Amino acid sequence: MTDMKKTLDHLPERKQQDIHTIATILCNARYSEHYEITVEELDYLAEEVEKLKALTEEVCRGRIGA
Repeated sequence: MTDMKKTLDHLPERKQQDIHTIATILCNARYSEHYEITVEELDYLAEEVEKLKALTEEVCRGRIGA
């Protein structure tokens, strides 16, 4: 996580924590055969996906001039 931490230094502390939380959830889900996601974690991830979707759409539309 050290390399990731270095690349996130420019972000606010809260955003760094959010990214760390997402990375931890994804890593646990992928590598632990006993991992179970909670409703709260699933809700959190769904909210973050919606934010990323909106941001991606905004950036793409800006680049294609729509």
